[in-house]
Amino acid sequence: MLAHPNAAKLFVDFLLSKEGQNLTANVIGSYPANPNVESELRKKTAGYSIHPVNPKMMSRFEEINKQYMEIFWTKP
Repeated sequence: MLAHPNAAKLFVDFLLSKEGQNLTANVIGSYPANPNVESELRKKTAGYSIHPVNPKMMSRFEEINKQYMEIFWTKP
C-alpha cells in the first residue's frame, strides 16, 4: 500500500498532461501519448504508419534494423 496514494495520482496526472508529455517526449525521448504534443520522434515518423512488431519479423532482422536506423537515427 502506498503511503501517499494521492501523490501517485497527481504524478500520473502530470505525466499525462501536455506539459508532462512535452517533458517525456523532448527530454527523455519517448513517443508522446498525447497527439497534440510535438516531438523530434513524432516529426521523424510523420507520414509513416506505426505498427507493433510481429515476432516473426526476426527472420528479416538485418533488413528491418537497417530501415529503423535510417528512419530514427540518421541526421537530416
